[in-house]
Amino acid sequence: MGSSTRTLTQRPGMSPEQSSRFQRGVGGGQYCPRVAELEAIGITTADQAASLRFYGLLGIAVPDPGEEHVEAPVPGGLHLMWDTEKLIRQIEPDLPTPVRQRIVLAFRCLDAADVDATYARVVDAGFEGKTVPWDAFWGQRFAYLRDPDGNTVALFAPLG
Repeated sequence: MGSSTRTLTQRPGMSPEQSSRFQRGVGGGQYCPRVAELEAIGITTADQAASLRFYGLLGIAVPDPGEEHVEAPVPGGLHLMWDTEKLIRQIEPDLPTPVRQRIVLAFRCLDAADVDATYARVVDAGFEGKTVPWDAFWGQRFAYLRDPDGNTVALFAPLG
């Protein structure tokens, strides 16, 4: 990613160690705490085999099901992780059953035709299409799917 912030060697009134937890915007902007680096997105799944099959249809090199925790690298340096509900309930016994999803996993496709082809491939494999591909007013070909656990998955590519 671009270099939009730089780490200070020492912030006034703080030790170098304390200063290392802050950044200053390019051009001398506001100080702000450094944030942890996002490395993975975890999916708690009721049916790991179906979830892995779904994400494999999106082009992710998914592992074979079987372990209670599996993960796969995705372009951009992130990992997707799948944990079975059984494993997560061992860690968090009072985990509530989801009533609605609050995040969307968005996958950039090669082009508009790839959005259509990916959507068709996933739906033809028996998974739920939420919104068929359309040309969105913000200049992208866009579609929504649902993964086997009800998570919303977006497919998009720039138009033209």
